Amino acid sequence: DETTFNFSGPFRDVMPLYVQLHGKGDKSRIVPINARVASVTQKYIKRYGRIQPDALVFTNRTGGKLTRAGVQYIIDKVEGEKQQAAREGEKRGAVKAKIETVQRLHEMGIGVQDIAKASQVPVETVKQWLDMISKT
Repeated sequence: DETTFNFSGPFRDVMPLYVQLHGKGDKSRIVPINARVASVTQKYIKRYGRIQPDALVFTNRTGGKLTRAGVQYIIDKVEGEKQQAAREGEKRGAVKAKIETVQRLHEMGIGVQDIAKASQVPVETVKQWLDMISKT
């Protein structure tokens, strides 16, 4: 029978970081956690409203305990969502910078064809960007 690991309150967010784990046989222990796990756990608690003092933080669909693998899956999923959001933010920033460059080149009198070639995007994309800019 695999030990189940479930975080429950109180969750400390001061150094040293620790959580209380509940294992099989209703045994529990306090263990330290690293800053990454603490950050992910705090986000998960806020997202899913798991703020009751002695409530289980990570549960399965029926509210039951999770195995170690189940908890790790949730931590990895939340961490992956954070990394995906960061990548999307970087991508939006890069596109915004490219659009601003297109606008400056166009204001300098450079033709749409040349801008598209230099920006390595289709002419239609440059036209759409310039149209977006003119509407703002």
